[in-house]
Amino acid sequence: MSSFPPLPLGEVLLLPQNLWLWVERAGEDAPAAASLALSPQEEACWQALKHPRRRMEWKQGRLMAKGLVAKALGGAPEAFELLPREAGPPQLLCEGKALGAGWLSVSHTALYVGVAFAPFAVGLDICDRADARRIERIARRAFVEEELALASVPEGLAALWALKEAALKRQGGGVFRPGLLAIQIISLFPPVLRFPNAEVCLYALPEAFVAIAK
Repeated sequence: MSSFPPLPLGEVLLLPQNLWLWVERAGEDAPAAASLALSPQEEACWQALKHPRRRMEWKQGRLMAKGLVAKALGGAPEAFELLPREAGPPQLLCEGKALGAGWLSVSHTALYVGVAFAPFAVGLDICDRADARRIERIARRAFVEEELALASVPEGLAALWALKEAALKRQGGGVFRPGLLAIQIISLFPPVLRFPNAEVCLYALPEAFVAIAK
């Protein structure tokens, strides 16, 4: 699983096709939280969360997203807000008005938090390598036999999972509807999907895989 290109941590990256990406280590002391702040509405949403880990990752993801969008579009991070919707990615606002330009995707695990922003539909997912054991227990509900054959080592399941999740986010779905079986992976080296019609790429972190679907 070392054949995927490495991804620098802690850097705001501008990838081809004007796709912006930022991945950090998860944690309350992450650099993303040092100079950015939640808006009053975001603060209220954050305060409503009860679980400590969920509060930490939600806040870090929102702060990083605000910083990334500000970098991509120009302006101050405080001008942007990310407010939850009933389904799909959070609503992105600039100075209180819905921002129609751009697509945002946020992903977090026990170890990492990442955000992606692009002028087209994009899905980002991070899957910790350690989660491969958990995924193995439900593999038959997420992958067909041909996909399982692509995972030459147990942690390969984490790479496959990240690809499927990223593709689902890109098309606006989830693991329950339409479900991971709706995404068909035909190659891992290089990553290729049969459905949906999306271009995918996979990066390696020390303890996770990062997938982008566009």
